[in-house]
Amino acid sequence: KNIPKGNIEKAGWTVFGKSGHLRIGVIVKEGKNGPSELRFDGFPVASFDDLKDFFQENYDIEVSKHNISSAGTQYGQSKISGKKLLFQHCEFEVRTGDEMMSLDLGEVSQCVLPGNNRNEVELQFPESDAIEANNDQLVSVRLYIPPDPEVDPSDKTAKTSAELLQHRIMQMANIRKTTGDVIVEFDLEKGSFLTPRGRYSIELYERFFRMRGQKYDYKIKYDDISRLFLLPKPDDVHMAFVIALDKPIRQGQQRYQYLVLQTNKDPDEVRVNLDEDTLKKEYGDDLQPIMRGSLSNLVAKTFKVIAKKKVFIPGKFSNANQQPCVKCALRANEGLLYPLEKQFIFIHKPPVLIRFNEVESVEFQRYAGGQGSTRNFDLCVTLKASAASISNQQEYVFSGIDRSDYTGLYNFLSTKSIRIKNLQEISGAVEQVAPVYNEDEIYGGPADDMEEESEDEDYDEKAAADDADQISDDNDDDDDDDIIDDSDLVDDSPKKKKRKKKVADIPSPTISKKKAKKDPNKPKQALSAYMVYSNLNRERVKKENPSAKFGDMAKLIAADYKKLSGDELADVEKRVIKEKERYAREMKDYIPSAGFGEDGVEKGATSGKKTKKKKDPNAPKRAMTAFMFYGMAMRPIIKKDQPEIKFSEMGKLIGEKWRAITPEEKEKYDAQAGKDKERATREMTAYKSKTKSEED
Repeated sequence: KNIPKGNIEKAGWTVFGKSGHLRIGVIVKEGKNGPSELRFDGFPVASFDDLKDFFQENYDIEVSKHNISSAGTQYGQSKISGKKLLFQHCEFEVRTGDEMMSLDLGEVSQCVLPGNNRNEVELQFPESDAIEANNDQLVSVRLYIPPDPEVDPSDKTAKTSAELLQHRIMQMANIRKTTGDVIVEFDLEKGSFLTPRGRYSIELYERFFRMRGQKYDYKIKYDDISRLFLLPKPDDVHMAFVIALDKPIRQGQQRYQYLVLQTNKDPDEVRVNLDEDTLKKEYGDDLQPIMRGSLSNLVAKTFKVIAKKKVFIPGKFSNANQQPCVKCALRANEGLLYPLEKQFIFIHKPPVLIRFNEVESVEFQRYAGGQGSTRNFDLCVTLKASAASISNQQEYVFSGIDRSDYTGLYNFLSTKSIRIKNLQEISGAVEQVAPVYNEDEIYGGPADDMEEESEDEDYDEKAAADDADQISDDNDDDDDDDIIDDSDLVDDSPKKKKRKKKVADIPSPTISKKKAKKDPNKPKQALSAYMVYSNLNRERVKKENPSAKFGDMAKLIAADYKKLSGDELADVEKRVIKEKERYAREMKDYIPSAGFGEDGVEKGATSGKKTKKKKDPNAPKRAMTAFMFYGMAMRPIIKKDQPEIKFSEMGKLIGEKWRAITPEEKEKYDAQAGKDKERATREMTAYKSKTKSEED
């Protein structure tokens, strides 16, 4: 580093142990960044005279000596000198030169009053990436400033000595000062951060953005952002905007690598503080002086364009409620798991991002095929060794996922290059479910000059150029042609008469009624987690509830089982693993008895399960009810009046209107239903006669 001769202001000499320490004061011009003092260590103690003569001859500066206090005390007097915070030794009065600590305020990244303590000041410093592992670095210093005895402690309006010192440090450290103009600003009321918790205003500059809170201020460079996500929450009101960082921010001892902003989809507008010429030159047509749209889209749009980072949204996955996430828990914290096209993301406590290329395998746990005894299951994600060494965690267990979400999650993961460990145990006739949630509805619809954010999957530049300027609306009207199910209408709708079973006119294949006997020598099936827990605790529950009946016992055990966590749950899972190992070991040595097959079932017998009868595509359509005709008539009217209405909400609204109409108004639709019933009867008669003649 070259220092002009005219910028050298002073020099000081101090002895630390067996070596000397040289400080050179440097004049920093206003508006320029840089240290006001340079420090050099490791001089021989005898070098003082040589350095003194050198500085006197070349720079006309006298090298002064000053002492460093080594008394080991922790009490002293603080003083701000230039851009340095000095902490001097003090017994009864300050002794000149007895310095205990000197901090360059230009290196301070945060200065806060921790917690609710008004008498402490915490200085925080940025963490260096150049520090090797197992080496220490200074990240924070906390000072206690005794309250002024002349100030009433109950007076909350009077500033304490600590608050005054913090205010001066904030001014000298340039924490709140910025260079350049704010391009876009979102105030505190636009949303709240879930991680780190609190309200922060957001200011977007050309190369960085700031988060300003009551206690903490953060300056984050766009280069430190790795990914951005815009995720809809199940309440259909809020959206989560996730900012993934390469360098975590810190509050006290807590580090935050993912910032989760919860905002909404309400219509809003944002003003871009640039003239039109600058906007066009810097950002093309991506930004306008005034932008309108849903608030969540505006936040994502401005970050995407100004930070030049992709914003990922959910892809093809949908749960049982046609939502792009599943509710679950990570350890003791409940949250939402979003299976995206190339990664999992869990929000919000703690936020976790798992790339699919980092996953070794996934396993569905506590899921019993067929009629299972549990209403939920767990998804265990095991990382590859390379990824686990970075995150210091081998696996993540997302527990308590609703059983109804299994089909969608299984189908989704089956299409990815991810190994499912217990695939043979859980695989079966799983129906493929396509996502039908409306992206326009979730993301608040296209705003003026807005575009859809980048999909989760990586795509080439040509595809991006073709697709970036439109919001997908493929599913907008997919459900309009479907008939509304009136099964939930029980108040005024006519009750259906129970039909008597008739013998089918078309002969069906006969099924042998021979009961399937099982080999008594076949090993017993491995017990499920619930059965293991039940066997261990049945006697205990019986003693605690001596009057409970058999059915009540099962309910009590099931209720206790749902509350399992921690060591108890781990113990049950270990026993389940042993059960599986025992069953696999015994089946390996199993030799079927005479007359029995490899599966332990008597040869020639069937399992007795009914097979679903295939529907003839040429068979006539069933007759429509009066409610169905009413629904077909009302759907376009409601769609026109309420274009934003969801498909499920439309069904409920039509049902309410149907129950409210008079019998005279229903006559029209009853007549249509009567005609359609005659049509169905006529076509069915013709169909049966045709089928019978073909068989003859």
